[in-house]
Order: sequence, then structure tokens, then C-alpha cells
Amino acid sequence: MTEEDIQKLVLHKSMPGNPSAIDLKETHISWVLLTEQFAFKIKKPIKLPFLDFSSLEKRKYYCEQELVLNKRFSPAIYLSVLPVKKLKDRYAIGTAEGITEDFCVQLKKLDVEKELKRLLVAGKVNPKQIIELAKTVAVFHASSPPLLKDFNKKEEQKKFEAILMSFSQNEFPAIYFKIIEDAVKASYSFIEKNEKLFAQRYENGYVKDCHGDLHSGNIFLYPKPVLFDCIEFNKDFREIDTLSEIAFPAMDLERYNKPDLSNLFVDYYLKYSHQKLEEASYKLLTYYKMYRANIRAKVNLIKIKEAVLESEKEAALSEAKNYLSLLATYTQQLV
Repeated sequence: MTEEDIQKLVLHKSMPGNPSAIDLKETHISWVLLTEQFAFKIKKPIKLPFLDFSSLEKRKYYCEQELVLNKRFSPAIYLSVLPVKKLKDRYAIGTAEGITEDFCVQLKKLDVEKELKRLLVAGKVNPKQIIELAKTVAVFHASSPPLLKDFNKKEEQKKFEAILMSFSQNEFPAIYFKIIEDAVKASYSFIEKNEKLFAQRYENGYVKDCHGDLHSGNIFLYPKPVLFDCIEFNKDFREIDTLSEIAFPAMDLERYNKPDLSNLFVDYYLKYSHQKLEEASYKLLTYYKMYRANIRAKVNLIKIKEAVLESEKEAALSEAKNYLSLLATYTQQLV
């Protein structure tokens, strides 16, 4: 579908729940239509180095993958995959009539006031909620069997250095580029020196089919925390060390100046997953937090380039700087 087609879909409001209003949100890979009851997520017909939504068949497949993968931990939120039909010059979701133009994932609408990121900004996150989050993640990981994979040093290095392709020195003072250069060098050195440690984590069954993108915007703190929007489009981003998974929320808690809650999350995750980490493994956790800060910095660097409004650009610029500063802190801890 095109942007014009999506606007027609919004205009006619033909979808389950008979909404009176629709709020259209857009990411670089999806359109999301929010109604009073539901969210409908439609993938853009694009092909990028890390995903391929270029054909109707692929978009259907990845909608189905999104549903199955997210039902592992949020079965009540992820509801169904529905066709998007065209009837003359109108579009409708879930109808039996018309020509199938696309597919979408139907979700139960979440309460944005319970989003972890929003709660952290408002200073409304308490230790009990973080302990419950640690338990939720540990239970999910326990349900996922170990993957029979070997550690690939070159692939690990490539993942970390990918941020270099997103950086434009025109947008930042030189100090920020130096932060990235130093972090990439530190990652090379750490991976080289600790190749056996990475390999042992693989051999000991800690590499699993995880969520893959467990930052504070994908966690909702209901009484039982809800994990949301895992990576469906590239299994390499999802089939990871569980330490890399927990490093994401741990890093984000530190991003919002909550190191005590970050430590609490890690401690209770280890307790509930019956793990004890040696000093070297804590260093590995720091490396993964550094990598996750890298990821969030990269996402915001991309947002700067894609921003239409000056306010959007400024917000992404500010966030990129926050994560780059955190990246520098982890780099110092690692060397």
C-alpha cells in the first residue's frame, strides 16, 4: 500500500470495532492505525539491508511471524492477522469482499500511560514493578529452548560497527564521532580478548530465540508487565544471548538515571533464572549494555535524517546525544 492508500483507509474507518476516530502513527517500516479498542499494524512495502517487506507474500508471512512470536509472551495483546481489502476506491480491514491489497496485525490497544519509557520520564517507576519485570523476562527466557549456534566473531564485530554508517559529522561536534570510534575500537578489543567467553555462553545454552528489541518503549508496566513488539523480520537480531536481551532494559534504566533500578532488574533476573555471574560475565553484560546504547543511538541518528519537522529532528538529536554519552561511559568501564 501507499501513503495515499493508507489515508483512504483512515478516512473511511472500515475496520473491526467500527471506530469513530483513527490516530495514524508512522515508523520507518510500518503504519499503525490506532482506534478506541485496537491497533492495526501494516508493514510498508520496502526492502532494507536487514529486512524485506517488498512483496505481498512477504508482508503476509512477516505479519504471521509477528503474531506467532509475540504471542509467546503477550497472547492477550496480539489478536490476529487480517487482510486489507480494496473495494473500488475504498479500503477496508477484515472484510470478506474485495481484492486483497495487503495484510495487517490486529492488536489490543495498550494504555500509553503504562509505557515504561513514559513512566521513567515521569518518575513513576517503583522497585516492585522492576522486580515483576525481571520475573516476566526470566519466565519467558526459561520457556525458550537453547539454540544450537556457534559464536561468530566477525558477525559480532559487524553488528557493533554498523553505527558508523548512520553517523553524519555535519550533525554533531567532533567529540561525538570520537565517542563512536572509541566504542568500536573497544568492542573489537573486547571481542578479541573474550572470544572464549562468548563461545561458552553459546555452548552453555544461553543463546535463545528472544525478544530482540526490549527497550523501554516496548515494555508496559501493567500489574503483570507486558512485553511488546519483538523483532520478527530478522531472526539474527532475535536469536541472541539472554544477557544481551536483559542489557537493553538495564541500559535504558540507566539512560533515565535509574542505576539502582537497573541493578535491581539484573539481580532479580539472575535470581529468577537461577544464574550466577562471574566477574568476566559482568564485563560481558557491560559490553552488551554498550551495544544496546549503540543501537538506540543509531536508531535516533536515522531518525534525524528522516525527520520532516524541525521539532522531530531536535528530539532525535537530543536522544542520540544521550545514548552516545552513555556509550562513552560503558566504553570507559570496559577498557
